[in-house]
Amino acid sequence: MSSPHALTVSRRAICRFLLEAQDLLADHHYSPRRTATPEQVRQEICRLEAVQLDPVAAVERNQHLVLAARVPGYTPAMLEQLLAQRRIFEYWGHAACVFPIEELPHL
Repeated sequence: MSSPHALTVSRRAICRFLLEAQDLLADHHYSPRRTATPEQVRQEICRLEAVQLDPVAAVERNQHLVLAARVPGYTPAMLEQLLAQRRIFEYWGHAACVFPIEELPHL
């Protein structure tokens, strides 16, 4: 049953909404010219709530692809640094993931 107040949304608007919701639009977060910092990586992990780890590297491991797409200038060493500093931790969610350390009391 259709509503008399149906909202019409363009395909372009839907695509933009979905990309922005996943933090995949570079124009709203970090300047691509800036060098990323481990703190920006940690903030992105906090925003995502978890990043799934994947040992298979067809191109690169999943966690690095996810973070590189969202944090321009990201390097895998930043994730390792955050783990070494215990600012994030590995845990089994629905799969092996890294979580913000602030989530530890809730698991």
